[in-house]
Amino acid sequence: MLPPGGRGSNWAGISYTNNLVVDNTVFVPAFGLGEAELEIFSDIDRPLPQPYKLVPIFAQYSLLRNGGIHCRSGIIRN
Repeated sequence: MLPPGGRGSNWAGISYTNNLVVDNTVFVPAFGLGEAELEIFSDIDRPLPQPYKLVPIFAQYSLLRNGGIHCRSGIIRN
C-alpha cells in the first residue's frame, strides 16, 4: 500500500543502527544478505573495544513489520 499521493514505497529499508547494547553485548539485526552483510558485521565489530562482543540476530521478520531489535525488546533495568 502506497502512502497518499502514490509516492514512496511500503518497503522500510534496512538499518543496522537499530541495535541493542546489553552490558558488553551488542545485538545487531541480521537480514540474511550473505557475504555483503558479513562484511558489514566485520566493519561494526572491528572497532568495538574489549570486552564488547557483536551478536547478529535474525531480524528479517521484524523488518517486515517495521521494527528492530531495540524496538522489540522489553528491557527493564534495576
